[in-house]
Amino acid sequence: STYIVRYELNRPQQNAPPIRLSNMPKTVDPSPAATPSGAPAPKKKFNFQDFTIRFVAGMSMVGLFFLVLSGGHIWVSSFVILLELLVFREILELGYVSAANGGRVPHYRTTSWGVFLTGLYFTYGKSILAHFDDRGADWMKSPPFQFLLRHHSFVAFAMYITLFMIFVAGLNPGNYTFQLIQFAKTHVALFLVVMQANFSILNIKYGLFWFVLPAQLVVINDTMAYVFGRLFGRTPILAVSPKKTVEGYIGGLFATLLWGFFISRVLAQYPFLTCPKSDFTDCGWACAVTCDPSPIFLPQEYTLAALYAGLMDPLRSLVPAALRGYSEYYADAMAMPAGLGAVKVTLAPIQGHGLVLAGFASLIGPFGGFFASGLKRAFKAKDFADIIPGHGGVTDRVDCQFLMGFFTYVYLINFVKVNAPDVENVLSFFLDLSVVEQQELLKGIAGILAAKGVNVSKLLEL
Repeated sequence: STYIVRYELNRPQQNAPPIRLSNMPKTVDPSPAATPSGAPAPKKKFNFQDFTIRFVAGMSMVGLFFLVLSGGHIWVSSFVILLELLVFREILELGYVSAANGGRVPHYRTTSWGVFLTGLYFTYGKSILAHFDDRGADWMKSPPFQFLLRHHSFVAFAMYITLFMIFVAGLNPGNYTFQLIQFAKTHVALFLVVMQANFSILNIKYGLFWFVLPAQLVVINDTMAYVFGRLFGRTPILAVSPKKTVEGYIGGLFATLLWGFFISRVLAQYPFLTCPKSDFTDCGWACAVTCDPSPIFLPQEYTLAALYAGLMDPLRSLVPAALRGYSEYYADAMAMPAGLGAVKVTLAPIQGHGLVLAGFASLIGPFGGFFASGLKRAFKAKDFADIIPGHGGVTDRVDCQFLMGFFTYVYLINFVKVNAPDVENVLSFFLDLSVVEQQELLKGIAGILAAKGVNVSKLLEL
């Protein structure tokens, strides 16, 4: 069916054509207002056929994930970019409109896709061109491709400003509000999709572990929150998503914490997952990785006293010094219980990191899904698309994954890597350069340090 929407401006405009929504997902969800405040959403009866469809589609997605994972870093990175394309397409089609009387809003899809592809080129173009240049590809020796590599940022800017001019030239009287809303929506989608997905690719370069574990945690939390919600759910958690309950939220939290603690130790045993791959220069159709395992992945023996101190010391630092001296029982309250300090346990440090990632996936990750629910309800759509039987669109499945990837990268460079966070950021950009450009940068840094009196030769001794 076709939905007619009229955008009333502050001052009525003559001859302003009505605006028609097309390509809208046909299944419409009731507004949250239809559910009484504080009342649980009505539960549907179990439908075996629907369950079978969802189960088969779910197992197919799991199989596809492991198939892509078996190809290694370059295949997983390519898969993430493919997901970006599919997600952006679904967001673009959600609420696509065309003017009545057979007309269309000028260049709507052209400018939207152009801006998106410009974002992809700006984000990934440099590293892709540098990859083939370092591998000695003959076509990369031609002047046009050398120009694209050398002047990557200028080309991206020229692409964007051309599309901006096309958009402005196509502004229609009577459709200004709608066109500007769509232009803003394109940029918000670009920010939410391309920028956040890029962090997932940076995580992959640090090791597939940092992609696989967060992805698993999101899936486990989503699944267990659904299970606990179906079994015990009584209290809606947010009006924007009335089928999600507080009971499911809490149950999903504990289940995900347990999974994160134990599965991180299991995944840490596989060098294929834990070894970093900072660049793909030596990758053909697949990437071979070998490395000495990082200490964070190796089991170590701890006393409970040491673990307790590692947990409580940061908390002690948060207590103002004046309050510490004030409280006569402060030391006793914060001390390790007697008799347990000497008990030894064997743990891998990565298990602590797994708990942090699981906590984020459970407490904050679902808000990515709540945001997606609000977006769908704004367009009165049940799903973003129907490409996956029983599951809706790709966006419905990865709405929390991009946010999780973003957090994983920020956590990784701040609390896992040895270098300072900003140094890790610079190194990630450094790896996107070709070898020639990396040498130029190294000479530039050496000159700056030498001018400051640093002995560069000694600094570079390995």
